[in-house]
Amino acid sequence: MLSVALIYKDIFVRAQHYEPQYKCLLDESDWQLATIMVEHLKPFYKLTEFFSGTKYPTANLVFPMICKVRETMNGWLNSRYSEIQAIAKGMIAKFDKYWRDISGVMAVAVVLDSRYKMLLVDFHFSKIYASSASSQREIVHELLKDLITEYELGSSLVE
Repeated sequence: MLSVALIYKDIFVRAQHYEPQYKCLLDESDWQLATIMVEHLKPFYKLTEFFSGTKYPTANLVFPMICKVRETMNGWLNSRYSEIQAIAKGMIAKFDKYWRDISGVMAVAVVLDSRYKMLLVDFHFSKIYASSASSQREIVHELLKDLITEYELGSSLVE
């Protein structure tokens, strides 16, 4: 919706001259911030499109996209715009709240994909978690060991 407003920027500017009730004209810095916000929100749009498509994405396909969104938000913390930094802090807090619950399961799905194995998990965890990436990697490793143990127990019950 914001991207559509940018298309009509000139019309909004001209509306001030022709419409006396139009009092909330954005200045150039507001339009610049809107342009930057559109660029920053593109990864979310792409991820939403991916989820909303006719094909049903599996965790091993979604994991790298979600990680890329988190990496993007990390970059926002260094923005020269305080508004973007504030938005990033709130979004990261909300993201981490939900990511904590599902990151292990999604990482296991990626490891079980023969194309990626642990390399993709290591790559994204190093970008997302930086100094605590090894502890996050260990959590995934423990989940995999638990999964193998459960599989072995199930196999012995069948025999």
